[in-house]
Amino acid sequence: MQARKKVGALAAVTSVLVVTGIAYALWTADGIGSGDAKAKTEKAVTLAAGGASDQLYPGANGDVVIKIHNPNPYNVVINSVSHGALSGTDGITSGNTTCDAGNGLTYNHDSSWNSTTPTALTGVVVAANGDYALTIKNALAMDNSVVDACSGKTFTVPVGVAAQSDTTSSPGTASNVVLS
Repeated sequence: MQARKKVGALAAVTSVLVVTGIAYALWTADGIGSGDAKAKTEKAVTLAAGGASDQLYPGANGDVVIKIHNPNPYNVVINSVSHGALSGTDGITSGNTTCDAGNGLTYNHDSSWNSTTPTALTGVVVAANGDYALTIKNALAMDNSVVDACSGKTFTVPVGVAAQSDTTSSPGTASNVVLS
């Protein structure tokens, strides 16, 4: 009799396990597939006049100040800065054609503003969604042939920068670029 009870109990346990296994198998819905991730589209840094002080006069040099805006959600490092043509459609302008470049204004340095730079531009970091004012010391020269119409004028200097993403540096690692 005890053997029958043991067999009956064993049969009952086995039935529960089989039913549970079938129920589990009926509810299992494993699967495989894929997900996706999308990279942001980079945005070009923008440049604007940075508000240079009135340093130019016949025989003097003046700074060029550039405000660099980084619209990206990551830091960018500025690798180089270059200026445009001295005169012509892409040249320095003042709003008065008798005063524009070629009439007494010259660049003090080569076209890249980099090869003669004691403080290299490499490492100038602009913060994510931030601004950076870059001063290029003594970038323009005004000679004695400049006309009176240039007095009090603000000169717009065409500039360009090469920038790339930077995840390792702190923003604003250099405040001025000094050209001698």
